[in-house]
Amino acid sequence: VPAVGTGVFDGVPAYAHFFYYNDYIDNYKLENGLWNGYHATCNTANDMAVFETDDGKTTLTFKYNGSLTITGSAGGSAISDYTSFENVPWSGYAGYVTSITFENINYVGDHAFENFTKLQRLVLGSSVTEIGDYAFKGCTNVTSVSVSALTIGEEAFSGCTILNTVIINNATYLGVRAFADNPALNTVTINSPAGST
Repeated sequence: VPAVGTGVFDGVPAYAHFFYYNDYIDNYKLENGLWNGYHATCNTANDMAVFETDDGKTTLTFKYNGSLTITGSAGGSAISDYTSFENVPWSGYAGYVTSITFENINYVGDHAFENFTKLQRLVLGSSVTEIGDYAFKGCTNVTSVSVSALTIGEEAFSGCTILNTVIINNATYLGVRAFADNPALNTVTINSPAGST
């Protein structure tokens, strides 16, 4: 499509099953800024969608099997902060993703994966040092979380209604209500960082 008029997708949730079968769509930006520094591609028959930051440092690969792999550059990359779930570029996949794996990501931004209601498996990895506010709020199918981040933001894991096991390694800050409203939570293990009391 060489030209896109104003309001073509007004009233449609961000990326509600939009599929792109051509090469990079560098110049197409939704008027209200929902792309927010990312462009979309679809590389292979196995990829439902791929979002990449404009600087090429972070890639989110959505597979047809429900997995999402987020890969950063060797020195570590960040997932941007968003003001709400509705403003996240990939929010249209929230009801589809069943697993998320982070590789070389050191920051997960505010609201980045809020309300990913099908998410069951979350592999944060040791590279994630900070989790933003509301980052995984409302992920109602996650049953266990192991976090090595130093900072866990406000309501980062609140409303994960079947979350029953939490392991926190090395955290120096837990935000307000970070694990609130989780009625199934029955095991919390907190391992203090080296040198702390």
